[in-house]
Amino acid sequence: MQRDLFEDPGSTAVVRVGDAAPSSPRTRSRFNRLAERVRALQLELIAWQDALAHFHRRAETEIEPLLGELRREQRGAVLEFAAVLADEQAGRKLSAKRRSRLRQVLVSLANDVLEHGPDPEIEAVSDRYSRRRRADQRRDELALAEALIGGALGRDVVAGHSAGSIEELIEHASEHLRGQDEAAEGRARGAAEPRVPDGATHSVRDVFRRLSSALHPDREPDPAERARKTALMQRVNVAYGKGDLLELLAIQFQLEQIDPSHPERASEDRLAEYCEVLAEQEAALQAELDAMREPLRAAAGPAGWPRAVPRTAIDQLLDRDARDIARLRSSLDAGMRAFRDPATRGRAIDGFEVRDDSVELLDGALLAAALSDLDAPPRRRRPRGRR
Repeated sequence: MQRDLFEDPGSTAVVRVGDAAPSSPRTRSRFNRLAERVRALQLELIAWQDALAHFHRRAETEIEPLLGELRREQRGAVLEFAAVLADEQAGRKLSAKRRSRLRQVLVSLANDVLEHGPDPEIEAVSDRYSRRRRADQRRDELALAEALIGGALGRDVVAGHSAGSIEELIEHASEHLRGQDEAAEGRARGAAEPRVPDGATHSVRDVFRRLSSALHPDREPDPAERARKTALMQRVNVAYGKGDLLELLAIQFQLEQIDPSHPERASEDRLAEYCEVLAEQEAALQAELDAMREPLRAAAGPAGWPRAVPRTAIDQLLDRDARDIARLRSSLDAGMRAFRDPATRGRAIDGFEVRDDSVELLDGALLAAALSDLDAPPRRRRPRGRR
């Protein structure tokens, strides 16, 4: 259970300013609005964290096994098509037009299988009947991705990479940019600043960096305050290791010694500082929510993603995926039964859907990830298949 963002866990007294000018109604109103917004965003983030954990559980236990069955059936169909094409007697019973179409269907299905992982046997069959070898397609895709990413972000971002795929190239570019950011921040803050570890979202890393700088023990001369900051830094490291943005923001509030329930007790200047802290927290929470929503919003299709009830919407999306996979399997099964009967084989070939096997130069989702937000989680691919 997440602790309330504004809950003060302990011992630190809230700053009181006795003789300073009291805060104005306008500043108190801004503070209250920001505090309410941060509370609302906190609850929304908790709901999304729960929904995404539910999504991953269902995807792993329900959708992935269904996709595995679909890919196995598609793989079997590719091998059956190849056997018919290699059989002279069976081939003579098909017109040249249908043999050509069967080769297209084979390559289309093989591409679907190979999108989900390497399969040397299927790739060899695909290369035998395709206009271009898949290795050549991958090389061209990678070259175009390198040119696009290097042109947008700088040639040094992709220089010296050893990537074998677009995904690996994007990861290389992301690592390079993270290294540049950390080096620049390290120079700005001084060599003694602790290094930010990898593996967290931009929002979590940003708050972690600010807290690491504020809690640096060498910058605190008072022994009691140094001990307090050391204890807080230990909590920061644990929270960062878990990617727990809410805990990091709660520590930030405690560090600032803010009492959210009595803003009138702070001076005008102090309350204005509190407002800036809240504004930073609002931005961090909103960025975290946007990063969580984006991949699923893209997967939801033209209808978009509802802002409310994420768990219900996720269930609807996964249910739709399960239905789509079942439909594809049923269609493929019917088509293969017709294909196995020589009397209906020709009509079955005519009925199969074919995706163009020409090189798909760059996946739009991958390009968006490369050029807009290298920290964003990867988009989930919709299941594809052929009858």
